[in-house]
Amino acid sequence: MIKTKELVIQELKDLEEEFEYMESPMEKMEFILEFAKEFEVDSTLVEKEEFLVRGCVSRAYVDVHIENERNSPSLITIHFFADAMIIKGFFGLIKQILDDTLQEDLKENIELIKKSSSNIGLESFLSPNRSNALYNIFNKIEMYI
Repeated sequence: MIKTKELVIQELKDLEEEFEYMESPMEKMEFILEFAKEFEVDSTLVEKEEFLVRGCVSRAYVDVHIENERNSPSLITIHFFADAMIIKGFFGLIKQILDDTLQEDLKENIELIKKSSSNIGLESFLSPNRSNALYNIFNKIEMYI
């Protein structure tokens, strides 16, 4: 099933509303860490340098698989590996939002996620290194556009 931009916007709105009810930075971190548990990591990505997310303190790898069947829209699926739980959480959150979206919407969807991250105030409770890692992940995914 194709996930439309409208559905992505709604998911992000719901996420922002959920964060509004969280009072402490620790609650927000725990929420993000839950995403780390929801998705399997792809340890085969470590074998290829091309998937490495540069500028990340922990080891993080990402690949965007583009399903290109003839006469069908190009859907994306995120595959990732990270050795730090918080980065796995970021990847899990990004995967939940971006999987099954159209490749042609990828850039706009990433911008929507960045805006939502700002609205949530992720930077306010992340270390500079973790905040930088998050944006390096976005930059790496944008390379698939």
